This record gives sequence, C-alpha cells and structure tokens, in this order.
Amino acid sequence: MKQFLLTGLNKYPYLFSLVAGLLACLGLPPVPLWPVPLLMLALLIYQLEKAPNGRQAFLIGWLFGLGYFVAGLYWIGNALLIDSNKFWWMVPFAVIGLPAYLALFTAASTWMYHRLFSCYNVYWRPWIFAACWVAMELARAFIFGGFPWNLIGYIWAESSLVISQFAFLTGIYGVGFLTCLMAGALYVAAQKIPKSLKYKAILPIILATAVIAGFGSYRLYLQSEPETLRQITVRLVQPNIPQEERYFAVDQFFIFREHYTLSEIEGKEPVDLLVWPESSVPFPLNPQNWEVNSIASLLKPGAIALVGGPSTQQTPQGRKGYNSLYVINDHGEIADIYRKVRLVPFGEFVPLSEYLPIDKVTRGQFSYSPGDSLKTIDLPGIAKISPLICYEVIFSGDVVANGSDQPHILVNITDDSWYGLSSGPFQHYNSARFRSIEENLPLIRVANTGVSGVFDNKGRTMAKLPLKRKGVLDQQVEIKDFKPSIYSKVKNFLGILLYAWIIMLFWQKKRILQN
Repeated sequence: MKQFLLTGLNKYPYLFSLVAGLLACLGLPPVPLWPVPLLMLALLIYQLEKAPNGRQAFLIGWLFGLGYFVAGLYWIGNALLIDSNKFWWMVPFAVIGLPAYLALFTAASTWMYHRLFSCYNVYWRPWIFAACWVAMELARAFIFGGFPWNLIGYIWAESSLVISQFAFLTGIYGVGFLTCLMAGALYVAAQKIPKSLKYKAILPIILATAVIAGFGSYRLYLQSEPETLRQITVRLVQPNIPQEERYFAVDQFFIFREHYTLSEIEGKEPVDLLVWPESSVPFPLNPQNWEVNSIASLLKPGAIALVGGPSTQQTPQGRKGYNSLYVINDHGEIADIYRKVRLVPFGEFVPLSEYLPIDKVTRGQFSYSPGDSLKTIDLPGIAKISPLICYEVIFSGDVVANGSDQPHILVNITDDSWYGLSSGPFQHYNSARFRSIEENLPLIRVANTGVSGVFDNKGRTMAKLPLKRKGVLDQQVEIKDFKPSIYSKVKNFLGILLYAWIIMLFWQKKRILQN
C-alpha cells in the first residue's frame, strides 16, 4: 500500500494533490475525522520536497487548496439556486471561482515552503511548514476584506475541546499552527532517516502538544470561574422557514407571525432575553410600528428582545439601508440598534456595482451599507452584549469593539437557510464556538433554520437546536465578569512575529547560499 501510494504521488503529483485537498475536508464539521487532514498535509509536505522547482510546488499547493475549498464551500452554490432563473450563471463562479481564488493562498504557502526547506535541517521543517501555512491563512483573513472560512484549526471544533483551548492563548491561528506541526511530525516519522534525527524533530512537537493538551484540560476541568453576578433565562427562537418560502413570499408578514407565535410558547421560567435570528422581520422597524408593540407585549417587565431586520438612516449622502439588530424593551421602545459592519459580497452588496450589471442575491433593489463599528450594548439588569450578525462571527480577534467595556456575552444572529441541508451551517456554528474560547465569553447563536445554541466561555455546548428543526430553546445563562483572554489582548500580534520569522528564514537562507 505504501509503495502504491508513493508511486502514485511521484507519477501523478497534480492528481494526488487535488484528491488530497478534497479528502482533507473530512476533518471539518460535521465530519470530525481529524486524522485525515493531518495525513493529507503530511503527503503534501512529501510532494513539496519532491517538487523539482517552485513553479511545480505552487501548482501542487494550488490544486490542494482547490480541492480543499471546493469540498468545503460547495454549499455556497445553494444560495444562488434559490432564485435559479436569475442567478444560475453565477454558480460556477461561486463553486469553482471562489475556491480557485482562495487556493492561491495555499499555493503561496507551499511555494514559500519549497523555497525554504532545503536550507534547513529536518527538525526545523515542520515548524517552517506551519509558519508558511498559517501566515497565508492570516493573509486570507485580511486581503480584500478577508474570508477566513475553514481554517485548518477548525478540524478540532468537534474532535477535541482540549486542543481547542489553545485558542484562549493564540486564537484559531495558533491551533492551526499546532495542527500543521502534527502533520509535519507524521511526515518526519515516515522518512528513512536516522532515528536520532527523527527523535530530535518529533520530540519537541510531542512535548508541545502535551503541554497544550495539559493547559486545555486544566482550563476545562480545573480552572476556577468568577462569581455569578446573576442568572438569566434566554429564549432562542428558530422558526425553520425555508429560504424559498421567505424569498418568494407575497405576504412577508407571515415571517413575523411565525417568530411571534413561537415566542408566545409558555416556558418553565420567565424569559429575560428573547432572541430572534437575522432577518426575522423583513422590513425596517420604528417605534410607531405595531410590530414593535407586539414584540414588547411578549416581554415581562425589564426583559429585552433582540430582533434581526433591515434598518434605514438618513445621512449626508442620502438614505442608507443596513442589516441590523434591534434592541426592543418591554415599553415598546427601540433602545438601541447595531448595524452590521462586515457585509457579504454579492449577498448584501455588489462590489464595483457601478461597473457590474448584476443584482445582489438577497431581496431588495439596493445594496446594504456597512455600519460604523462593532459595539458593546448594555442591557440594564441583564448583561452587556457584543452583537454579531451572520458571518461577522468568523473573524477571529475582531468580534468585540476596541476600547469598549468587556461584554458579558457574545450574541450571533444569522440566517443559514440559504445553504439548506449542507455542511455550511455546521461549519458556521463551529466557527462561532472558537470565538467563545478566544474571547473567554459565553456565546448565544440563533439561526433561522439552525444550528442554534449556547456555548459557555470554553466552547462547550450548553444547549442546542439541531438543523432543520422548528422550535424554541430556553437556556439559563450565568452572567459573570470574565477576564479578557490572552488572545483578546494581543489579538493577531503573534501573526506579526510569524511574518518576521519567515522574513528572517529567507534572509538566513540567502546568507547560507552566499557562503
């Protein structure tokens, strides 16, 4: 088997690279087969070290990335098929074009590794590979607005909360670095080199993994928590309205009625915080709307409702529309509004709309505008929250407003009904899990068709509503003054150190070649 595999790798490197990328997705939610991506990354390192030149290393990396992102992001095409008569022609661009672009970052990482590895001993190579890979994941999070979906560290979301706790210190990128180190250790272990070299290369990685696992176990099972300030009851409303029904509905008020009817269900405890998903009202709200008073009638004295829907605002440039979260109190007042900062290209706005004669995928003629900034909202007597709409929750290190008071809870509302019964909602759900670990805060997530749930500050699931299930979920949440995590303080400063190290490696290589 080993000989067959090596023959195939050497004879058909491009085909094997593409297949390896496809298989690497088997470690991502909802399939927790984490050994598979480790093995595929180890095979990728083998191919890179056998590649005769940088051009082939780049192409091998690009094909690996293409397979990885096609398998991991196929579900984006589902959104375009909701109104297939209008958007069918965009499906190839979403299902192949976007992965082809994202694969360029993978290709850049493999090209860098190929340029560097030959100048360094085998025990440095796993570390160099991890640095190159994570450096490009960081670049993918920022260039052109960023799209940090399916980072390699997410393979631990369902597989190991012990390993995932490393995100408290380094964010998801540190977890990805450790993942690449493990793959590098597998590669070194399979090499025909002296055992002393193998031990020298693998032992530090084993020790690092053991220390990280020890820290994760301590944080999960032994670390003391701050005292509880109060306990609140949160109701998550998941109406499970298929996007086809929402998109083509003549009577948009049925969406509101579905949410209202579910919210009326009597629970065991009075509800302090009622949370509806993104786009739960399909029209702008104002205090004169009877809908606002209807929502207020659901609330006990002092309770608050968080409701997703569009809002408008008059600006010097004219009236603008926003994807928003409304804060409604029991008096029928809109106490605050959060306007989404990071918008989905082609979903909520059309880039270069003055040149591209296409419409955005969501309903409505006009594009949304981005809000000014993230914000912390104080809900008196309940909690301070940091609201996040849709995929804002995937941006590691950028989910809490800079300079604001530490919130008590992260709240993420979304509408994943666009993606149907696919892996997309599960990937989104588990990305949110890592934000709770990184920020050391509980997280409430409410999705139209699921997956909705509540995580504690360590990413453990406290309660969950499965995908494609209609209902409400009442959950007790303890409000505590959690201290900011290490990562929330340093954010991606570690990435700067990583880039500095890669530059130093190239500089050192130049000196080696000159001598």
